[in-house]
Amino acid sequence: MAHCRADELVSRPANRNVSTCSRISISAAPSSFSSPPGHQDMLQTMVTVKDENGVGTTDIEIREQVDTFLFAGRDTSSSALQWAMYYLTKHPDIQEKCRSEGQQVMDACGGEGFKHERILSQLQYLTQFLQEVLRASSIAPQIECTLTTESCVQGVTLPAGTLFQMNVLGIHHNGQVWDAPHDFSPDRFAVTRQEEVSVCPHTICSRRL
Repeated sequence: MAHCRADELVSRPANRNVSTCSRISISAAPSSFSSPPGHQDMLQTMVTVKDENGVGTTDIEIREQVDTFLFAGRDTSSSALQWAMYYLTKHPDIQEKCRSEGQQVMDACGGEGFKHERILSQLQYLTQFLQEVLRASSIAPQIECTLTTESCVQGVTLPAGTLFQMNVLGIHHNGQVWDAPHDFSPDRFAVTRQEEVSVCPHTICSRRL
């Protein structure tokens, strides 16, 4: 979907020159846009990277990877924030708990708490709230991929080339896993962590937020 959106933007008259960008134009970019000595930015890395056979990436492959970083990274974060604002507005009591916890942590750290990553572990209720946001309103409700090798899923053999779909929204609202799955309740993450195995907003279940 992100790639289709990019193609639509590039095809517009004002943006058509973007579609003609090549490695030559990248290498000829002004030095003011270059990375510091000894460092490569994402685009430079993709231009120069090669696989085990010495084959580099094509312009189309580079475009698709850039699309993934820009669209998937931006849209998922913005959607999660929008849903978070929605639930905070809809549940004033939850909003007050998040605000109160954040204020306590900030006061304890002299107002500079959020500059230190270790402080984030003290924001327990806020973490529970964000986990519940991602569970209740899945950013990517359905994920699909094409199997490159034969795979076995719950006793069913799927040949290579099979289109595999995972219903993330269904998993997050499975009544056999969650109590009152349609209720918004950050407290469900307060006591037990067993249910977290069924939270997979980013497809990788070990990543919670």
